[in-house]
Amino acid sequence: MSGKRCIIVGGGDFEPNLLPVRGTDDLLIAADSGYAALEKIGVKPDICIGDFDSLGYEPASCESLRLPVEKDDTDMVAAARLGMERGYKHFVFLGVLGGERFSHSIAAVQTLGWLLKQGARGEILDRHCRVVAVSDKITWPASARGSVSVFALGGTAEVSMEGLKYSVCHHELDIFPLGVSNSFVGLPAYVDVRRGTVLIVEEPEV
Repeated sequence: MSGKRCIIVGGGDFEPNLLPVRGTDDLLIAADSGYAALEKIGVKPDICIGDFDSLGYEPASCESLRLPVEKDDTDMVAAARLGMERGYKHFVFLGVLGGERFSHSIAAVQTLGWLLKQGARGEILDRHCRVVAVSDKITWPASARGSVSVFALGGTAEVSMEGLKYSVCHHELDIFPLGVSNSFVGLPAYVDVRRGTVLIVEEPEV
């Protein structure tokens, strides 16, 4: 992914070292208690958004958009909508996995699939993994290491995988987790999605 980015930080497990160096066109949004995570490392977001039930107060040091507690969107989705309204198509999410509410981790993963339907792309960065939703093709260089897992997201998907320990051609993936823990083997690799959408989880070697 390249170009200007909308970087969104939530209140889950946050690894400061993963926060991208911001370009002049990047937008940094704190979703609710994501503001506290950024404040701890002395980083000021461009915008704070949320109902602020987790943070406990509305920040005054940045542009702030307060949402009602009873709403359809999670704070994370509201932040993504705001980013799209401001012309962003590339989203980077941090601090959206783990935390005290597993339901919000699932919501964050589903947000990646929702972004694809809006003509945008997103990636979740975590200390343990990188998560992306793909409906076309993703490639890795021969230098890639670790494991890659492929899951159907939102229905059956038809995929081909090459350059990995386990390769398939025009295979149908469904809700059964057949694609867990494939691995790189020192070859250029790809996952090509012919139909549907898949969720790809990259995990480093341990």
